[in-house]
Amino acid sequence: AMQLPTPDLLSKLQLPAGTPVYSAKADLDNCFHRVKTPVWLRSYFCLPPVRAGDVGMAYRYGQDALIHPRCTTLPMGWSHSAALVQASNEHSIAGMPSFSLADQITADGDFCLDRPRFFVYIDDFVLLGTDPARLRYLLNEYVRCMDNLGSW
Repeated sequence: AMQLPTPDLLSKLQLPAGTPVYSAKADLDNCFHRVKTPVWLRSYFCLPPVRAGDVGMAYRYGQDALIHPRCTTLPMGWSHSAALVQASNEHSIAGMPSFSLADQITADGDFCLDRPRFFVYIDDFVLLGTDPARLRYLLNEYVRCMDNLGSW
């Protein structure tokens, strides 16, 4: 089952009194459309029919033929899309050189802010820590790596 971080986890973070905490955040653009669906699943995501001529497909089907466009990426309304994006995002982060899933803020992890920590909430990536330069570096690495991945 998918376990998304909840606000109460932030209240459990521990660090010495008076230590400033910094944050950095990225929102993964077009997140659901980065995850390609396998061909066998696409027929379940058909849209209402449209005339082939209205969508530039007359050369293939004829002007007035009704065709059913289908999604080739995860539809946002599908009940499993959020879990698949969450898992894909976490899997991608686990492969990045500067990140360890041990530093992810989770309900069953530690809450010590003695190192940069992060959490993933579907398409949102948040870093917390005491060194703003390190957070900036990590955020830039995350964005660069995710941009290089393109579609999953």
